[in-house]
Amino acid sequence: MFGSVTSRVAALSVQDPFINTEPYSQTLFAGQSTAFQVAADGTAPLHWQWRKNGTNLAGATLASLPFPQLQTVDRGSYDAVVCNAFGLRNQLRRAPDGQPGDPGPNLRLGG
Repeated sequence: MFGSVTSRVAALSVQDPFINTEPYSQTLFAGQSTAFQVAADGTAPLHWQWRKNGTNLAGATLASLPFPQLQTVDRGSYDAVVCNAFGLRNQLRRAPDGQPGDPGPNLRLGG
């Protein structure tokens, strides 16, 4: 007769991405530099996609969206989508008073 033994049960959890730190709206002058940042957690690997006015920005797939020298064409509303194989998450959109519904962080150029 042969005996058998069973291992402990192992748990596996898969976590949709969630955003820890969101970008904030900024007002700057042409020629200045800045960056938007998004910090996210979830089951790896995570993928980022930045959008301007709702349109994907080609090549903008990192947690940071740099603007080394602002130009007037950079004005607009930006947001980031973070996803993994199990889901996706937009940054939370908030108005200046903290209420949901703002179109996202804005980049405004003074002058």
